Amino acid sequence: MREYIIKTGYEILALHVFFRVGKNHDPRGKEGLSHFVEHMMSRRNDNNRIMRRMKECYALGFNASTSDRMTDYYLRAHYSERTPWKEFKRMLEEPVFDDYEKEKEVIIEEIRRKHNNPGAYTREKGRILLMGKRLGVGAAGAEETVKNITKHDLENHYKKYYSQENCFIVSAGARLPSVIPSFRKGGRRPRDPKPVFKVGEYHEERGLEQERILILWPMKTGEERTKDALRLYWRVLWLKNKLFTEIRTKRGWAYSVRAFMDTSGKDYALFGVEGGVKKGRGEKAVRIARRIVEETVPTERSVRKSKKMEYYLWLDEQERTSSLARDYAREIGLRNRTPEERIESIMSLSPEEVLRARDLLEEPLTLVVS
Repeated sequence: MREYIIKTGYEILALHVFFRVGKNHDPRGKEGLSHFVEHMMSRRNDNNRIMRRMKECYALGFNASTSDRMTDYYLRAHYSERTPWKEFKRMLEEPVFDDYEKEKEVIIEEIRRKHNNPGAYTREKGRILLMGKRLGVGAAGAEETVKNITKHDLENHYKKYYSQENCFIVSAGARLPSVIPSFRKGGRRPRDPKPVFKVGEYHEERGLEQERILILWPMKTGEERTKDALRLYWRVLWLKNKLFTEIRTKRGWAYSVRAFMDTSGKDYALFGVEGGVKKGRGEKAVRIARRIVEETVPTERSVRKSKKMEYYLWLDEQERTSSLARDYAREIGLRNRTPEERIESIMSLSPEEVLRARDLLEEPLTLVVS
């Protein structure tokens, strides 16, 4: 188990315990298993009143999350307060899976809430169309797969992946707490499935009062520098602002749009745009977005401005303890480098490298849900 301490001089400590396992590593037919384990670890707080005890003893914040390739357990407290760290350690080392049927119902309601949200539904549907169910489905899984999960599945998943070899700890503050979790040796390192991009144009009728659009531009690459170049090209695009101007300011078709970037995949990266637009305007909004990407070529000036933005965003992370620890852990866990090494790589990119990354993009997937 590796431990990383980011010295900030602050007495309030943010501690993240990460495991290299996430929704990409769920068995077929049991999608949502990693997320279910995370729920059961957190549920132990309710059964044994650990959460209440943590808060009574000055824990400032606790949370947990499951992403594509990692699961994160997070606690923030004063480093000298022994009790919240002790209870956090108990929670991670002594999971209880007995009452899993009740938590299964909670997770199913979480999935249903997402499916009743047109934006969340469209985002997940687009990723499933692009990468298949195993890589595309959200961390919570699907209702039918969660129903298949048993207590035996939960216990085996914990034993298989919650080990020293798969764990690393990142703290941001004055020091490590006096009590930190420890795990058994052994376990397996998970393997990431390969992405198979199925691009194309899709339209689905759901009887919505407005149309939801989603466009994904994928790239197959395992090279971190190429992903850095793609991130810089995404900054050059300024896609959200340009599309906002075209479909809201000029035409009045939408209230807002959102652009996003995902470089967390082992062998792929992608960026995209999504939002809700006026009924009957979805296909036209998609064409406008595609035209913006096709016509935007990185120049020396635009790359220089985008580098400056990335640098300022990195500086902003350094001033927030919890974000600093999470950012550091993400780089170590997914890319085996530090955030400092990431920003050095970005700042050294040339316009030619950014252009090459743009040329590696696959044809986009477009989805309109109306």
